[in-house]
Amino acid sequence: MHTKFSYSAKIYFLIFIYLSFPIFTDALLSKNLFSPLDILYVSWGLMLPFAICPYLHPVFAILYLPVYIIYALNLCHIILFKSPLTKSSVTVILASNTMEIKDFLHHFITFPIIISLCLYTLVAIILCKYICQNKKHISTNLYIVLICYSLFILSVYQGFHTLYPNPNNLLPYKIADWTVKHYAEKKEFISNLKKFKRNSIPGLKSQMPKDLRETYIIVIGESASRYRLKYYNYKRNTTPYSSQIIKPLIFTDVKSPHTITVLSLKKTLSLYHNDIYKVSLIDIFRLSGFKSFWISNQYFNGEESDLTNIFAYNTDNIIFTNDIKNYLYGTEEHSYDSKLLPHLDNALKDDAHKKIIFIHLAGSHFPYNLRFPKDFNFYTSQNLSSFQQEFNDYDNSIRYTDYILSQIVKKISNLKEQSFVLYFSDHGEDILLTPESCHCHSPSPQIQTKSMFEIPFLLWFNKTYKQHNKILTSKLPNYVSRPFINHNLIHSMQTLAGLSFDRQDDTKNLFSDKFISEQP
Repeated sequence: MHTKFSYSAKIYFLIFIYLSFPIFTDALLSKNLFSPLDILYVSWGLMLPFAICPYLHPVFAILYLPVYIIYALNLCHIILFKSPLTKSSVTVILASNTMEIKDFLHHFITFPIIISLCLYTLVAIILCKYICQNKKHISTNLYIVLICYSLFILSVYQGFHTLYPNPNNLLPYKIADWTVKHYAEKKEFISNLKKFKRNSIPGLKSQMPKDLRETYIIVIGESASRYRLKYYNYKRNTTPYSSQIIKPLIFTDVKSPHTITVLSLKKTLSLYHNDIYKVSLIDIFRLSGFKSFWISNQYFNGEESDLTNIFAYNTDNIIFTNDIKNYLYGTEEHSYDSKLLPHLDNALKDDAHKKIIFIHLAGSHFPYNLRFPKDFNFYTSQNLSSFQQEFNDYDNSIRYTDYILSQIVKKISNLKEQSFVLYFSDHGEDILLTPESCHCHSPSPQIQTKSMFEIPFLLWFNKTYKQHNKILTSKLPNYVSRPFINHNLIHSMQTLAGLSFDRQDDTKNLFSDKFISEQP
C-alpha cells in the first residue's frame, strides 16, 4: 500500500531539508554523526515560524541567514583546521578587526574551501527558491505547529544545557553563549585592571633596598619556535648576535599556555583562579613602586580592542610604533622592530628610580618576509617555491630578532643600575618543510603541533645585578632544564626582582627551590 503525501507536507519536508542541510554537511565532514534527536531539536525547532505563518516564510528564510553563515564558518573551519569551531576560535574571531579578517582570508582561503562554500550555498539557494515559489501550496497545520513548539523548547533547553555532552551540538546556541561570555570576561578583566590601579596587592613586598636603582626589561617575541634558534641546537646559526656581550641563560623546556597571542598573554601576564582575574605582572611591579612602560611594534587597535592592548594601557607609558596596514601588508617604509630601540633609549633615560619595560616585538609574525630588512636576508636561494621561501624567510626573521635582542642586551650591559633582560615568545610556529606543516599557529587542537607551544626562554643579567644577587644567580643554572609552562610566569618573574605577594605559589615558581614541574 502506497502512502500519498499532500503537496503541503512535501513543502514542509523541503523546509526541513533546507534547515537541516548545513547540520548534515558539518556532521558528514567532521565525521561526527548526529543522532535523529539532534536534527529534530535544531531543524524542527527552527521551523516554528514557518509552521505558524507559512505565507511569511520568505522573510523567515532571510532571518535564518545568520544560522547558515555560522554553519558556513564551521564548514571552513573543518576544512582548514580539521575540527569544528571551538571557543578559542570564536574568541580569536571576536578579537579580530576587519583588516585582520581580510588578511586571514587572503592567506588561508583555499580552492577546496571556495568550491565547498559554492556548493553549500547553491543547495541552500535552490531549496529556498523552490520553497518560496510554492508558498501558496502550504497551509498551517495544527499538529506541525505543536510539534515545532515542543521541539523549539527542547532546542533552547539543549542549546544552553551545560551538561549536554556533544560539543558540536546546537552550534548557533554555543556561539551565542561563547560570544556573551567573551564580552563578559573582557568587561570583568577591564574592571579588575582599573580596580588594581587604586588598590594594593595583599602581602606585596620587596627584598631589595629602597635606594637601589633597578631596570628590568621583558621582551615578548612573536611566533618564535625554539626549534629555529641555534641556542636550541638548530642547524643554522640564527642567533649569532645576542651572546656577544653577555651570555644568556637558556631555559630548554618552556611551553606557552596557548597558540594564540591574545589567549597566551592573558595567561602569561596575569594570575587567574577558576577563570577569575586576580592580578597581573604589571600590577605587581607598578604597585611596588616601578614606573612601567609598554613599547610595542604590534599595532594599536583601540584601548579595549583586545586583552593585549588592555594590558598595555595599564602601564604608565604606552608607545605603538606600527599600524595594522603596515603590519599585515607592509609598505616601502616597513616598521621593523629596530624602530623600538630609540623608544627604549628614552625609557632608559627616564629619571624613575625603578623601571619595568615591556617590549612587544613583531618578531616572526606571518608574512615572515615583512619582519626583517634587506640587510638581513641571509638565507636565500634561487628558484624556490613559495613554501620553501617561507622557510628561509622565517629563519631570517629569527636571526633579525636575535639582532634586536643583542642591541637591548648591549644597552643593559652599560647600565650602572641593577638590570636583566627576559625574552620569551607568546607562542611558537609550525614551520617545517614537510607537506603536512601549515606554516602557521592554530587554535584548533587537531592540527596543533609541539612547535606551536615550545618557545625560547632566555635571560641576561648585567654585572650590577650579579653583584647584588649572588645566591640567586648561582642557583639559576641548575634550573634551566626544568619543564615549565609560561602561565606560571606570574609566580616566577617577580622573584628576579626580589618581590613576593600572598598569592604567589613557589611550587609553580621556576626560580624557586620549591618548584614542582607541571605536566602539560
